[in-house]
Amino acid sequence: MLRKYLTFLILASFVLGSIAACQGPTTVASDSNAASEQNERAYKKGKKALDEKKFDEAKELLFPAAENGNANAQYELGNMFFNGVGVQTDHLMAAKWFQKAALQGRAGAQAQLGSMYLIGLGVSIDHAKAAGWYQKAALQGDTSAQTILGNMYLNGQWIPKDSAKAVAWYQKAAELGDANAQTIVGNLYLTGQGLAQNLAKAEEWLQKSAAQGNASAMTKLGYMNFIGLGVPKDLAKAAKWYQKAASRGNAEAQTSLGNMLSTGQGMPKDLVSAAQWYQKAAMQGNVEAQTNLISAKAEIADAKKMKAPDPSQ
Repeated sequence: MLRKYLTFLILASFVLGSIAACQGPTTVASDSNAASEQNERAYKKGKKALDEKKFDEAKELLFPAAENGNANAQYELGNMFFNGVGVQTDHLMAAKWFQKAALQGRAGAQAQLGSMYLIGLGVSIDHAKAAGWYQKAALQGDTSAQTILGNMYLNGQWIPKDSAKAVAWYQKAAELGDANAQTIVGNLYLTGQGLAQNLAKAEEWLQKSAAQGNASAMTKLGYMNFIGLGVPKDLAKAAKWYQKAASRGNAEAQTSLGNMLSTGQGMPKDLVSAAQWYQKAAMQGNVEAQTNLISAKAEIADAKKMKAPDPSQ
């Protein structure tokens, strides 16, 4: 009888303990979830206020949410301090908030932190940490981090050179729609660097990038059409691509467009317009444009002299 009673007490104690163990964490988890949801609501309201440039309201909402561990709010505060939006620019504070968000897995914060370690902004330069944070962000699909990692592997900067890994990261970013990566992949196919030369694929990736407004891709397409590389030679198309890229500030395209205008290739000859494009490119340091600008100005001056009436007659 005593043994049965003791067995009952042991079982009862075990059951009650199990119930208590289940109830306790459930209550804590419930409270934690409620707090997390409250912080997320505060973040969303703060982000809305930030987008509407209501900076005081944004700070009142974002700071408490960030202090309470909301990674999205921490990331937004990092951006605010980094860019001086609604607050004084403070790279130390930016690094602090990016670090907190990055440790919680926020890919954008990891990429930003990687860049800060790369150049020593708000933190001491640490290329190993930069590569580590870029790697974490890249694995989560951050295309800017993937592209930067590709650059690092391609050039052997701060990590061992590995062309295969470089190409793999570029392709991942390109497939996710990153215009810069698409341009790089297109150029790799164009030159046969790291990938077997494939002019059709080169044009395909450059077209995708150009459709997103990438001026470098437009310039490459202009070049392909100008010399007939992988596509039929078409000076009119070349001029169109150069004009699009030049209007977006691409110095190489501005120079090429100036060349076409100065020689009358694919468009009527126009030395004045050519000089204007050379001037824009020259101001960006393009050496070819600087040289051609001198020649264009001299030719314009000679043309004016020939048109001027002879005072002796």
